Amino acid sequence: MKVVVTGSVREEGLSIVREFADLVILPEPINEKDVARELRDADGMLHKMGHLGKPELEGATRLKMIARHGVGLDYLDLPYIKTTGIPVSITNTANSNAVAEACIGLMLTALRNFRQGEAMLKVEKRWARETLMGGEIRGRTIGLIGYGRVGSLVGNLLDAFGANVLVYDINPALAKAAGRTLVSLDELLAKADIISLHLPLTAETKHLFNAQRIAQCKKGVIFVNTARGAIFDTHALVEAVKSGQVRAVATDTFDTEPPAFDSEIFSDPRIMTTPHMSAMTLEAQVAVAVSSANELKRVLVEGLPPTNNVLA
Repeated sequence: MKVVVTGSVREEGLSIVREFADLVILPEPINEKDVARELRDADGMLHKMGHLGKPELEGATRLKMIARHGVGLDYLDLPYIKTTGIPVSITNTANSNAVAEACIGLMLTALRNFRQGEAMLKVEKRWARETLMGGEIRGRTIGLIGYGRVGSLVGNLLDAFGANVLVYDINPALAKAAGRTLVSLDELLAKADIISLHLPLTAETKHLFNAQRIAQCKKGVIFVNTARGAIFDTHALVEAVKSGQVRAVATDTFDTEPPAFDSEIFSDPRIMTTPHMSAMTLEAQVAVAVSSANELKRVLVEGLPPTNNVLA
């Protein structure tokens, strides 16, 4: 039995797969032709990085299972994969806590000017703390767009800070059950001091925040994005920061990854950027690796259906 792995996966997960299959590990950057070649005689795939659609899967006649290392699906051509009948599983909540904690960290960093304070001491060699006046989460209105695995955890953490949490979600059942204050998207934009994004990248959410929608927001809003970069129109976001409509941005994701390092997203110090590292904790990476490996074992060895088939 053969399993193809794309990207760097923790040994705790790989060791589970080695018990029942031979591994072929394709390192980043992922070459799509290499993926297509290796999948021709593969029984399973542990997918972390790289595009996956017809060019890679057309010859994969033995493939019985694609286990995603994570929950994001924007690298996958799901309509095509569905025609093949190959199930696709996700790791569901394995990295949700790590992302939620990172989200709070990004909020605090944007509110409290911590980065600027460090630069003042280390780079500028001066002490002028009165110029770094920040704000507190307590009492602020924070809008969560999306209230699923990560958004719900962020909401719980914000409760401990004493924030006023507003929620917009097209599927509001979970937020209703949690007793959250549900509002329309327009109302959230008008009232929120901080807006945190927790939704997948789809045709409907791509560039959801264009110039028009950013202009609807409360002046001086702070954006935190641990979801997907393309939810924003990058140029519109940068211009809104320059104009003062947006006070600050903390984003862990980009339109394309890795991004072009001459991108305008890096042009303004009020836009804090990190390299899609919100889920990069040891605990989360081990949990995701083990979860995806166990899904492969469940399907390929035990003959059971996957527990989290997104195409079911």
